[in-house]
Amino acid sequence: MLLHINWLIELENEIYTQNGKIIKILELLYENNDKILTEWAKHLRNHYCSLEELDDARRPMGLTRYEYLTQIKIPDAPMIKSGEFAEILVADYLQFIIIRLIKMKVLKALMLLVLKSLIKKKFLLMMN
Repeated sequence: MLLHINWLIELENEIYTQNGKIIKILELLYENNDKILTEWAKHLRNHYCSLEELDDARRPMGLTRYEYLTQIKIPDAPMIKSGEFAEILVADYLQFIIIRLIKMKVLKALMLLVLKSLIKKKFLLMMN
């Protein structure tokens, strides 16, 4: 799991849509942790291109990886950059938090079905 996801904290205050649906508010409370920040930076870069694609593209131009990413690949306009990073962060949240919760609910339901089946079999064996 991507460790930066743990920096997303659900706030108590909520916003409501015109239809009365709740919108949860998350805040990114990051730490100055080189390991997590490096992992996150690689994850963000991989949304733009793989390391292999990066090297194939930059070599003919004589650029370093950093130069290619900052000068050509990653947008430099603050609004575009923050928008794209926010989209990636939301996608990460959905993928690693929400889907995990759904899987846990499905797993719990399956476990209950198995348990009921085992109890039923045990009951039938006792009746024989």
